[in-house]
Amino acid sequence: MLDWFLNLFTLEGLWHFLIGVGAASAWHLLKARMQGKIVVFKWKYIALPLAISVVMYTAVQNQQNADCVREFNQVLRERSSVTSENDQISMYQRRLIYDWMHSLVFPPPGIAQLDGTDPAREKWAMDITLETDKQFRASLEQQRENDAHRAANPLPPPTCGL
Repeated sequence: MLDWFLNLFTLEGLWHFLIGVGAASAWHLLKARMQGKIVVFKWKYIALPLAISVVMYTAVQNQQNADCVREFNQVLRERSSVTSENDQISMYQRRLIYDWMHSLVFPPPGIAQLDGTDPAREKWAMDITLETDKQFRASLEQQRENDAHRAANPLPPPTCGL
């Protein structure tokens, strides 16, 4: 909304302002000389606009810098959430594999008493393996969906400072 005003206080706008002040001062000096008047040069007419323009330029640049930092932090938070989602899926997958292997090595007491070739123990091992595989494949599918969603909706890069 106030971009036109803020753009006045860029480095280019500051130079235009100073050129305008210099041109106006030169015109008044030239006009006074042509009329034969003695010109008393008062620094306050140059120093005051210059000081105001420097203060305004500094204030606007500080605000633009704050906006840039805010935008950059937002992009970092968005990228961090993507990493966090990937970490959660990865930890879930590792936990599935650990629990599966632990169950096979240390079966429940009723299953542990059975012989390794017993059909009930083999059925239990196949059931737990199939269930783990089902859950692992579901987590892989979730990861693929996340990757496809991110590919279709990429995070915007920071635009400040460009």
